[in-house]
Amino acid sequence: MERSGPAALVDLAEGSGLIQLESALEGRVTEECLSLYNVDGSMRKTVKSKLLELFNLDPVIEDPRDHCSLVDMRLIWRLATPTPEDREARKRDGSEYLWSDYLEKICAIIFSRHANASHIILVNDKYDLPFSIKDDEHDHRAAKHPDIPNVFPKPEDKFPGAAEFNELMVNSGNKVRLQKLLKEQLKIRVCRVQGEIIYCEGERSTNLGTGMASGDYVFKHPEADTILLSAYAKLRSRNYTGTVVLDCEDTDEFVQAAYVSQQLPGDLLIRRKHAFINCQAMLSEEVAKIIIPLHVITGSDHT
Repeated sequence: MERSGPAALVDLAEGSGLIQLESALEGRVTEECLSLYNVDGSMRKTVKSKLLELFNLDPVIEDPRDHCSLVDMRLIWRLATPTPEDREARKRDGSEYLWSDYLEKICAIIFSRHANASHIILVNDKYDLPFSIKDDEHDHRAAKHPDIPNVFPKPEDKFPGAAEFNELMVNSGNKVRLQKLLKEQLKIRVCRVQGEIIYCEGERSTNLGTGMASGDYVFKHPEADTILLSAYAKLRSRNYTGTVVLDCEDTDEFVQAAYVSQQLPGDLLIRRKHAFINCQAMLSEEVAKIIIPLHVITGSDHT
């Protein structure tokens, strides 16, 4: 309707002369393209997943072993969202679903998805910055929930319902406190894995096995998706020659991986559900060279 309406208006103006085209379009001509921008001038989130239709997403034949894993923690948080079955299992035990259950599920997902990794780098978004490239998006969400409380969860506290949890996570401060709580829980459980685990929080990075700061993976990027590829570049600059696996799902990350894999030596794979994809094979070298500016035009997180 949005397209057919103006087309019909033009036909009416040119065919019958009953109306003037200029007067009909008054108010429809704006300084910014409304298909890309909200009425307040902020950029509208466009549907980017269709870009992956251009990619070759055929999995590799063998799963990698003895590799380095770079993990986007936003994905893990989402995968660990309690299901109705999780909560019902607790009810049958006569207990309630607690924050400790959620934290344990996050740990179990990390350890099971990366059981063959020699070392794991867990990458977090930075939520305690005074500003970020997603401020407009966050403001739109926060406007729907003007009175979000600050929560200070403890493992023994009852975990909120699904709607309440999603509302709490609109508050950046609550996300920061959850990151810190998860970090402490991972320190306790790190003995379950054979390799080392690095917990990256932008300009802070910690070896969870030793509890010591890890200066090798400190970055000033606010977003996990750019930190992931920066960490990959750091690995290669330190002469790491093994396979690297990205565990992420955002289109931005697939696009960057397709480009970077053509620029740096070594095998870079990306996990998609239960399969592993060779990033260098996702696009031809010619297309990979231009995929970044193409993605920026379509409205990436970094536009």
